[in-house]
Amino acid sequence: MATLSDVLRVVHSLEVEDVVESYALGGTVAGLFYGEATCCFRLSICISGGRPFQVFKRWLCRHHLQLREAMVVVHGIPVLFAGQRELLQFEAARSAHTLSYDAASVRVMCAEHLAAFYLADRHSRWGYAPSYFSPEVLESLQMEKTLEDPDLWQKWKKDEPVPVAPQYAAKKRWHEDNARLPIKEKMRQLLELQKHDLPLLAKQRELKWWEKPWDIEP
Repeated sequence: MATLSDVLRVVHSLEVEDVVESYALGGTVAGLFYGEATCCFRLSICISGGRPFQVFKRWLCRHHLQLREAMVVVHGIPVLFAGQRELLQFEAARSAHTLSYDAASVRVMCAEHLAAFYLADRHSRWGYAPSYFSPEVLESLQMEKTLEDPDLWQKWKKDEPVPVAPQYAAKKRWHEDNARLPIKEKMRQLLELQKHDLPLLAKQRELKWWEKPWDIEP
């Protein structure tokens, strides 16, 4: 069975094979590198400096991939690619960190950009809620260098952590411990959350074709 490492190797080949100038993994899976696991059903990749579409098509053929509704299915996982449409997306792709997941390299949005996208739109495919960051990451964020928009700065200041009541201290520690877990364990949690959340979604509305648990190993 394929693993997330296999998926990320295919994604990283975009840059290695000069299909794009740079890219950045964003959203929930990027958030695993900085904090607690939450649920999602697709990978979100922001690309910068894309080549002509024929170059992208040849990349699809080389890796035996198919394009469906602006998403590429990689080892069963829908991957949404989007070019930068605003300065924040451009900066996120340009300043992403090259990190390791198991033996695979992947460019990951910095924590500041994940927080900025969340502040701009809490339903953004790129964002990740600051409340899920590990305490160490949250304390080290340099948001003043990222948020040039006064409105976003005000949202950030408004969302600053507040003291936790004593009766919730144990729950807070539980979330903090989850955020510090090894990333493969957090990926395992994400896969379990998919199985738990999908039936709840199906009760509310008709599911989209890409909303299904990932058939991969962490």
